[in-house]
Amino acid sequence: MSSANFSFNILRRPAFMFAFLFARRRAATRRRKPPMRRRFESLDRRLCLSGAPMIDMFQAVAGTGQLVNISGHVMDQNPAGIQVALSGSVSANVSTNASGFFSYSGAASSLGAESALATDSQNQSSSSVQTQIVDNPPVVQNLMVMETGNGQYVTVSGQVQSTSPGGLTVSLSGVVTASPVTNSMGQFSVTTQASALGTIHGAVTDVWGVSSATVQSQLTNPAPSLSVMAMQTGPNNTLTVSGHVNDMVEGGAVVTISGVASGTATTDSSGNYSLVVQASAQGTITASATDIWGLVSTVVQTNYTSQTSQPPVITSFNASLSSGGIWVFTGTVTDQSLVGLTVTLSGVVGGTCTVRSDGTFEYDSSLTYGAAGGAEFAKATDALGNVSNTAQCWVA
Repeated sequence: MSSANFSFNILRRPAFMFAFLFARRRAATRRRKPPMRRRFESLDRRLCLSGAPMIDMFQAVAGTGQLVNISGHVMDQNPAGIQVALSGSVSANVSTNASGFFSYSGAASSLGAESALATDSQNQSSSSVQTQIVDNPPVVQNLMVMETGNGQYVTVSGQVQSTSPGGLTVSLSGVVTASPVTNSMGQFSVTTQASALGTIHGAVTDVWGVSSATVQSQLTNPAPSLSVMAMQTGPNNTLTVSGHVNDMVEGGAVVTISGVASGTATTDSSGNYSLVVQASAQGTITASATDIWGLVSTVVQTNYTSQTSQPPVITSFNASLSSGGIWVFTGTVTDQSLVGLTVTLSGVVGGTCTVRSDGTFEYDSSLTYGAAGGAEFAKATDALGNVSNTAQCWVA
């Protein structure tokens, strides 16, 4: 049997034919594909073999002020001394170190795109790469408002959180208008006048022109409260109405009196008030307070009853000569209340004097010894208009 016939007969058998075809296909595949080692060689090696550098890391981070920190890495067969050109918000030229790393810090004109291009000693350049300079928006924190106790003046304070928090202008609006500037820690405080109770808004813009969200704080105040009392201090139902106003700002509140007596008074810095009025009759006196913000207290009241009392009594009245030869008149008065007592003199000398808190009084006349003589009289009148007995002494 010839070799050709042998091969033909072999291939006619199914098993032998399958093995023959598989071997031919495998040989053809090996001829078409390169070795696995070459087929899967690393991208880094292929790039290095190309000769051109490649920037495989590049970032730009906003720092304090308008400073931007730029850094990156260049991959090349010889990574040292490669020139990297920076452009965009920051323009500069830097060189890589022995490991291919580079860095630069410089002022930026604005946030936005930053590009880098690397050129090696063979004047081969990389592809240009780009990154974005971004900055987190500033945040106004802990916005607070407190009354100072001085009229409608309030103190507004807070803090700004930012990459560069110092020297930023905070815009306050609403019932307060002001523009405080932050210190190096981002803190701010301003004392100014509020137009009314209500909302205060705060916002800030950082060094890059990025604005914060607007935050707010409420200026609130509880309604005032007050006390009232009425005391008869003169004849014909003359009263002194007085009391105290309790409020965050006690000074400057207006107290309105109504009922059997009417009038208004303004509190002092301690919240106290007093006014003299004339009652139309015995009865109820009401009072209310309106504070500097226009808040009105609840109404309080007191009852007025006309007082009746015994008139004062002059228990002693004397005339004596001073060392200068001038007649001096002295005496003593008793009464339920010595407040507001006055003594009126008539006769040889006329005049008035006020009774001291211990009940004594003294009047220094201009009458000299021997100028005149006769009887001198004295009468005391209290705050309610009651008149005492008439006391008498002699001037020789």
